Amino acid sequence: MILSTQTDYLGRMFGDIQAVQILAAAGFDALDYTMFGMKNDEHPLNAPDYLKYVQTLKDSAAEAGLSFRQAHAPFPCMRLDDETYNSAIFNKLVRAIEIAGFLGAKIIVVHPIHHLEYATHAEELKQINMDFYRSLAPYAKSAKVRIALENMWQRNRETRQIVPSACSRTKEFIDYLDTLGDDCFTACLDLGHCGLYGFDAAEMIKGLGKDRLGALHVHDNDYQSDLHMIPFLGKMHWDTICEMLAKIGYSGDFTMEADNFYTPFGKALAPAAAKFLEACGRRLIYMIEEKQ
Repeated sequence: MILSTQTDYLGRMFGDIQAVQILAAAGFDALDYTMFGMKNDEHPLNAPDYLKYVQTLKDSAAEAGLSFRQAHAPFPCMRLDDETYNSAIFNKLVRAIEIAGFLGAKIIVVHPIHHLEYATHAEELKQINMDFYRSLAPYAKSAKVRIALENMWQRNRETRQIVPSACSRTKEFIDYLDTLGDDCFTACLDLGHCGLYGFDAAEMIKGLGKDRLGALHVHDNDYQSDLHMIPFLGKMHWDTICEMLAKIGYSGDFTMEADNFYTPFGKALAPAAAKFLEACGRRLIYMIEEKQ
């Protein structure tokens, strides 16, 4: 199984090129290129010669012995009462899909739209998302990239407690994918998100199955906050998660999204932290493979 991780935190700390070098030295097999910075209009990916920057990044990864197999588009994909943002983000998503294809990534995660209160707008949000994803499908097909929907969460606007949102329930996640009914869409199951709103990660893996589950975001938490911490430091049940991944024959990449783990260490220890993150990923892959 391919061990991957996102470039977000190290990319912001060191720049994308040095981040690639650090993650290669840490022992990862591949990378998930994180394009959250595109929300800033001054980011190189928004420049007229953006493909020149992307080519440099691709060449640097190849020189380090890595490939970009996955990507993550900027989010949120819509904001409540922010037409300036909403009018700009679609074009950035289209560019992010193009960039993913240019890098050779096979999957790009694009978050569902969930700017409305889910409890009272679930059906409306579904229709908004069906229209949204269908509008992106031609660009994904042109770039030869699959768009992965992700299971989301939101906070109750009065209590501030974490509650379900788009695709957070297995049945709804399946319904979104089956309603879209197009092979250019797949599921990215964010394992950490599963625990936040009361739906077991292993059960969601089982429900989605091998055919629908194309990607993972792997990180841990305390079931109360979206901490994106390194596995084994939170409360996630990794034994049952790995067992279910083995049982369904999961064949996608194993992508670590535990970037908050780097935060206490600073620049000096970030490379060492990356190596430990890689070691934890290898351990989890071993736990899957020993059950197959």
